[in-house]
Amino acid sequence: MCIRDRYMGDVLNGGNAEILAPWYRICISIDRQDVYPKIEVFLGKVGRMKFLKPIYAALVSKGKRDYAISIFRQYQDFYNPMAVKEIKKILGIQDLSLIHI
Repeated sequence: MCIRDRYMGDVLNGGNAEILAPWYRICISIDRQDVYPKIEVFLGKVGRMKFLKPIYAALVSKGKRDYAISIFRQYQDFYNPMAVKEIKKILGIQDLSLIHI
């Protein structure tokens, strides 16, 4: 195992959202598919817009809009109504019932 992979494992197994959120954005930018399940769990545990918006935006910009919508559908009831409104803007949706994935 190389040092980079060991460090990445240490970071991803931690619980500090201040570290995880930017790390997940990097993982999305380089399309580390093996990290996507952890991103999904993270999005279901944090409710702060400062973490949610950049990750959803990164998914959309990487062409993973449908995946982002599926995650959002799963966790939208957990998010603050303001966060829901802002994430819907990022995802480019008004009514989730009109989106079929």
